Amino acid sequence: MLDQEHYTEADLVSIAITLTAGKNWYGLLVENKSAHLADYARCLLKKVYYGLSNGSWQTFETKGGLIGVGPRSVAEGDVICILFGADIPFVIRPQGAAAYSVVGECYIGPLMRGEAVQKLSSPGSGLENSWIELL
Repeated sequence: MLDQEHYTEADLVSIAITLTAGKNWYGLLVENKSAHLADYARCLLKKVYYGLSNGSWQTFETKGGLIGVGPRSVAEGDVICILFGADIPFVIRPQGAAAYSVVGECYIGPLMRGEAVQKLSSPGSGLENSWIELL
């Protein structure tokens, strides 16, 4: 999505929501997406762009086509993990059979409001519930 020449308003809203972790200036979840897009446009150079340009964060795309923002060290083969009880998804890296290391937190718009947990019981969702060991 990020390499398109022209974007619809829905595309821009999706990018703004993703790059701001779906939260407004007060840390609350965004309710008015159009207003958030306008706020995002004003703060892009001051806030989000700095985080991406200083080398600590990068955008990424999952195999399923979801766009996210996470640590610069995100690599192919890493796994997006929803830890029950956590507010945000994490990027984890396989370290052997059922053992993983934490790469860091991430933001993927469609996974930020419990959607992954809701889809867990849907056949064909590609999601699984499992116990893992974090190293």
